[in-house]
Amino acid sequence: MKKIAAAALCLVVVSPAMGSITWDGARFIRSGLAEWYDDIGGNSVSNIYFLSEGDMLYTGNDSGGEHWLNESFDSEGVYAYTFLASNNLGQTGTTVYDLELNFDGVEMGLIQASTTSDYTGGLIYTSGNLQIEVTHFGFDILPVGQGGVDEVSNFGSTADGAADIMGHLQFTVTSIPAPGSLALLGLGGVATCSRRRR
Repeated sequence: MKKIAAAALCLVVVSPAMGSITWDGARFIRSGLAEWYDDIGGNSVSNIYFLSEGDMLYTGNDSGGEHWLNESFDSEGVYAYTFLASNNLGQTGTTVYDLELNFDGVEMGLIQASTTSDYTGGLIYTSGNLQIEVTHFGFDILPVGQGGVDEVSNFGSTADGAADIMGHLQFTVTSIPAPGSLALLGLGGVATCSRRRR
C-alpha cells in the first residue's frame, strides 16, 4: 500500500501599488444659459471656489486666465468639498445647475442638481487600479444671515452684495485589482511522503 501526503499550497496575495487620479477642474453651468463658473481656463467666465476643510483650493483669478485645481487622489477614501459661486444674477427658487468635472484631463459628462433635488451618485472615472465616483452633488441659495454667505464675486474672493450659491461635492475613491494580479499562486513547499508497506 502506498500513502501520499497531500501537497501544501501557499497563496501569496499581491497588492498592486496605488496609482493617482488628478482632479483638474470643474464647470458649474446654469442650465440652458451661457453662464459658466469655470476654473479650468480657456473661457472668459466666472469662477467657482472649492473649499476643503475650510481651505480654499482655488482662489480665483481676477484677470480671467487659466487656473487648474490639480487635486490628487492616491488612496482610498471619501473626499468631501464645499464650494461657493457668485449669485449676482439673484437666482431664487428651484434653480437647476449642471456640473462638469475633469479628471486627468478628461472631460466627464454633466451631472445635475437643483435647489430642491441633489445628485446622488453614478458618475465614475477609472484610471489604472483606482476608481473615483461622484457620490453627491447638491447646493443651496440661502439669504445672508439665514445660513447663506457673501464671500465671493465673479472673478474674485470678495463680497459682491449677493448671497453665494453654496454647494457640496463628494467623491469616493476605491482600488480595483488589476486583472492577473489578484493573487500569485505559489507552491510554498510541497511535501510528498510515501511509505511502502510490505
